[in-house]
Amino acid sequence: EKDEDERYSLTLKIFSLGSALVDSLDLRKRLYPHLRELTEKAGITGHIAVLDSGYAVYIEKVEVLGALRLTTWVGKRMPVHSTSIGKALIAHLPDEEVDRVIAARGLTRLTDKTITVSRRLKAELARVRQTGYAVSNEENEDGVRAVASPIFDHDGKVVAAVNLGGPAVQMKVEDFPAIGKLVRA
Repeated sequence: EKDEDERYSLTLKIFSLGSALVDSLDLRKRLYPHLRELTEKAGITGHIAVLDSGYAVYIEKVEVLGALRLTTWVGKRMPVHSTSIGKALIAHLPDEEVDRVIAARGLTRLTDKTITVSRRLKAELARVRQTGYAVSNEENEDGVRAVASPIFDHDGKVVAAVNLGGPAVQMKVEDFPAIGKLVRA
């Protein structure tokens, strides 16, 4: 917040963000061993994310030695419409909530492959519900692909999502079903 002397100070938004992070720490701690095992099996970088204010926010990342590196980090906020992990997070939301996210965040074109039409995104979310996994085929960043699956709590509510992602040279489109099966498990 900017005051009358042109100086900036922190607002309660920082507190809100910090509180959301604290709530996710237990989830992060419980999921970490599973993410490590998944990334070792696949040989591909993995992430866990939660939905926060219409964005997918990474709460954990595991890199595999020898895998090509991604420019991701814990705390990074990702659009939900162009990322596999974002699609996995919103696929089971009611249509009205998806509409609110789209209205608030838009469907910004990030690459030539980004979904920018609401109807197409909703068709993709239906496919995610049917197959159990979401894909991003260079939709968020040229040359980067990812496959993700939602993580459900005991009530069947999506509380997080997990993905495996990497450069297109490492993740082939024809491998999506096998990787999808792995992240679902």
